Amino acid sequence: MGDALVELVGEPLVIDPTNNLYHLRLWRYPEMDLVKKIDNAHKYRSAALTWSWDSKVLYTSTYIDRKTHKMNIKLWETESWQPIQHYQSGKTKILDAFFLPDNKHLFGYSEHTRVFQLVNCYTDEVLEGIDFPDASYPYAISQNPVKKNQFAFAFNTEIWIYEIEVPTQVKEN
Repeated sequence: MGDALVELVGEPLVIDPTNNLYHLRLWRYPEMDLVKKIDNAHKYRSAALTWSWDSKVLYTSTYIDRKTHKMNIKLWETESWQPIQHYQSGKTKILDAFFLPDNKHLFGYSEHTRVFQLVNCYTDEVLEGIDFPDASYPYAISQNPVKKNQFAFAFNTEIWIYEIEVPTQVKEN
């Protein structure tokens, strides 16, 4: 189909029932040709997937391991599909994440811990945690495609708009 092929991650983390490891698959659409296969991408089920705005990095994280109480986090360089960062985090609790325009910080939320978090995805530093107001849980979240630091959350009968700014002292680093 030429240079205009759309790449997508089809069944991005596929479970292998023999050893409970998850694999990354890159498919070419619409042919559904398997372009890349990475075995053992994660040990646990995926919780969050998000692309950097320049598409050079894919952030993946798993659900919290019940034994260690940590998430397994990997940042994948998308040209080679090699992990460029891999760590376990006891701080980050994000189950749905979005990169901010600097391609370094994530904003996300977890309905399980009832918190929004602003996180440096390379250092695991949580810059801010905001508790959910009331007893509500967001059931939908969307990032503004133009103002990439603006997020809309749907709660019951309300829609909330958050505008997130990375603190100045962090921007300078």
